[in-house]
Amino acid sequence: SISAEETFETDLREPARLHAQLLALADRATARLRRAGLDAGLVSVKIRRADFRTFSRQLPLRPPGTDSGVINRAAQGLLTAWLRDHPGAAIRLLGISLSDLGKSAQIDLVSALESTPAAPIDPVADQIRERFGDRAIFRAGSSVSADGGERHKSLELSVRHRPRQPS
Repeated sequence: SISAEETFETDLREPARLHAQLLALADRATARLRRAGLDAGLVSVKIRRADFRTFSRQLPLRPPGTDSGVINRAAQGLLTAWLRDHPGAAIRLLGISLSDLGKSAQIDLVSALESTPAAPIDPVADQIRERFGDRAIFRAGSSVSADGGERHKSLELSVRHRPRQPS
């Protein structure tokens, strides 16, 4: 499996912050998935409460794939359902795992037509992260950081500006 998780210094209760964190984790995990040249057939979300009780929810992906948008929507749906059953829970750790892995298969025409238009962004975002680090670019949906700070909101992908160093 390929996974990404985050343990929070302060327990999170706000759904918007939890969803923003999960989006960032999904991006990190799908970038690793694409780097490995694999498709995922199962998305799992790991949730650990402040009392250290751990929950896991999973959803199969049919067909398997690497699309960040598809994987993120699956993970967000799992988190939303869990939060509905556990309103106001204090969350200590959040994670995503991609499993049921296989080599990227031949493209299914129907799936290709149904995939999100943002999919071509994924390889470009991966290259930017490889060159400038994981925090150089993030999805606009992850505009609320774990500490509650706001990030840029107006673009599908936002790039943090770093001034050029004099030569």
